[in-house]
Amino acid sequence: AELDGTATKQPARRTTRAGAGTGGRLAGTGKATKSTKASEPDLEGEDLVLFEELRRWRSEVAKRQGGPAFIIFGDAPLKDIAKARPADLRALSRIKGVGPSKLDSYGDDVLEIVARFAT
Repeated sequence: AELDGTATKQPARRTTRAGAGTGGRLAGTGKATKSTKASEPDLEGEDLVLFEELRRWRSEVAKRQGGPAFIIFGDAPLKDIAKARPADLRALSRIKGVGPSKLDSYGDDVLEIVARFAT
């Protein structure tokens, strides 16, 4: 395939002026994407306090298991948990990023933390 885009009608690929320093990555537009923190809604008040508590718990669990914290839960599910404040496993299971395995492994701990913040 040609890299100028004429053969495949794909946009031309280019590297930045300092392309060698970018590892051959494509030059970006600089626009934020959904995965950037800037596009995620900010938490306030008790939701923020709960989110930070969930992050502390996640860090402790990761340390005990000898792995990275994001394997337990990423920030996005923790933010959603802090906002939704699920009261039971069924409600927790409806949060994106909380599948059956994470529900079985961490669900009770998460609900215990959330219950401390019940209004």
